[in-house]
Amino acid sequence: MLEKYMKTLQEDFELAAPFKKDSSGAYVFLIDEGVKMRIHALPKGFNFTCDVVDCPGGKEEDFFTQALLGNLFGKGTRGSILGLDEAGTMLTLSREVEEEVDYKEFKNLVEDFINTVDMWRSEASAFK
Repeated sequence: MLEKYMKTLQEDFELAAPFKKDSSGAYVFLIDEGVKMRIHALPKGFNFTCDVVDCPGGKEEDFFTQALLGNLFGKGTRGSILGLDEAGTMLTLSREVEEEVDYKEFKNLVEDFINTVDMWRSEASAFK
């Protein structure tokens, strides 16, 4: 299912080259320079992950509070989850869909995820 959806997504986004897979088998989608979205297949569904932006220095507490509020009920993340990498220096975003969806819903979820990444990159720049 995911392979078919990724091929259709490539056509819809008018990308010249097909999506590549990384060593873990995830499809890699370049959102912005240095910002990659990874799409992994699950037994039923898929998940999205992305390292969004380096956490801003100086106002960490305010930024983390904003991120926690964004996670509250998924309103500031469109159903995704903000987190931190293992070092605690990079804001991450993830979304897991454990059900089969049609292509239209898949494309909407991808677009929502990308828009959420862009929004939180902007939000982080406001704290720098």
